[in-house]
Amino acid sequence: MENKILYGMICILALLTVIGLLSEPLEIETKTYGELWARNITISITTQKVYFNVTNLTQEEFNNVIITNDFIKILEKGVYAVNSQFSFSDGANTEFHLALGINGSRANDCHSQRKIGTGGDVGSASFSCFSTFSTGDKITVMIENLDNLNNPDIKSINLNINKIN
Repeated sequence: MENKILYGMICILALLTVIGLLSEPLEIETKTYGELWARNITISITTQKVYFNVTNLTQEEFNNVIITNDFIKILEKGVYAVNSQFSFSDGANTEFHLALGINGSRANDCHSQRKIGTGGDVGSASFSCFSTFSTGDKITVMIENLDNLNNPDIKSINLNINKIN
């Protein structure tokens, strides 16, 4: 009989504990992130020293953003960690620049460059930065050919963002 009373008291205490915990507001942290990537694509450069959006990317993992094959659309304003890498090849003695694009314009704080020395070389470059985005911003990766109109043959490229504040 004592065991049944003790068991009943434990069940009541457990129930009261659960009710007490559930009466507190539950805080669920929602992560905001997104990634685009591609392999073996060519970007058409029609004007030297002009940045072009890299398009036809593949949508990867994402949450709380809208992703298309061309951009990541921000749904929550804030500070984001941004990372991008690319490897590419093209003609000899050609310098390419890679940059973060926000609404079709190059961002000044996220930039990298790489010069291809000889024909057939494959080079790589990357950038990493913190950037403040507003709701509705369209985030892209952009590329520029500084020296001529050679189209970069991109072997691999990715762009990922993570909201940190």
